[in-house]
This record gives sequence, C-alpha cells and structure tokens, in this order.
Amino acid sequence: MKTTWLALLLCGAFILPAAARAEWGIGGGIFYNRQLGNIKDSDDWNFNRDFVSYMVSLKYQAFPFLGFEGSLDYYNGSGTIDYTLRPMGTALATVPLPILDLFNAGVGINSTYTRYNSSSDWSNISYHFKAGIQIPVAGLLWLQGDCYYFVDDLRDIEDFDSDLLVFGARAMLRF
Repeated sequence: MKTTWLALLLCGAFILPAAARAEWGIGGGIFYNRQLGNIKDSDDWNFNRDFVSYMVSLKYQAFPFLGFEGSLDYYNGSGTIDYTLRPMGTALATVPLPILDLFNAGVGINSTYTRYNSSSDWSNISYHFKAGIQIPVAGLLWLQGDCYYFVDDLRDIEDFDSDLLVFGARAMLRF
C-alpha cells in the first residue's frame, strides 16, 4: 500500500501544471560510488567498495521548493556480476532561498536488475533517501554531489548503518 501511494505521488508530479519557475534538466556521465562498508549478500556476490557507474537522469524542478528526478544507473560489473541496471524515482525538496537552494533532500523508490553468472534477477522495490548539493553554473548546468542511503523496507531506517552510505557526483544540462 505504501509503495502504491509513493508511486502515485511520483507519477502525479508530472501532470501538475507548469509553475512559473519550472525547469528541466537532463544529466549524464560518470557516477562515482563510494561505499563506506561492505555489502553482505546471501549469494556471495563479489562487490567492490568503490566503483564507477554511468547514470542518465531527467530532473523536473516543478516549484522552487519541489522537484522530481528519474534516473537510470548502469554498472558494468566486476567479479561475479556481469552488469546491473537500477532505475530510480525521487521526490526532492529544496529550500527556496537564494543561497540555500543549493541543498536538496529527497526520498524515492528503486529496483535493481542484476545479471550474474549467466543468470539474471530483479530485486524487490526498495527505497532510498538522498541528500545533495546542486550548484547552478551560468544558468546552463547543475553540478551535483549526492549521498544516498538505500533500505529494503522503510522501517529499516531506524537501523541506520553509516557503512551503507553511497556517494556520487554528476553534471546536468538545464533547460
């Protein structure tokens, strides 16, 4: 039920009437992932703590304080993993003040498709929390630094483990 409401919220954002300050952004490039801890998995997958993935994203800043982002993260694999695809949808809140709109935070849903050992599987839908800095450059780009925290169930947030934080950076073309 929670997943349904969150999905409706994210989908409904794209049919909101355009606001006076609505902006779109398309991003792409290299996303550097730094994990402070090791991922533990029952399949004994071999994960690197630091890895580079490629991300494409579409951002819609509907209002000065509210935006939405859809992204697709591609990791070309290592060890027993051939590659992964992770689509993500995030609702973002931004403080609408001249200097503070550099900061944003959000919550979203995601799932991961993993191809490994000539087999493949989609993970269950899980959740992520995001905090980031977005620096506007000449009205043309957003440079972004992000920190993600992924959880399988929203009640897992009370068992916060800083070893599972993931960091990244990217650039987005604004229009």
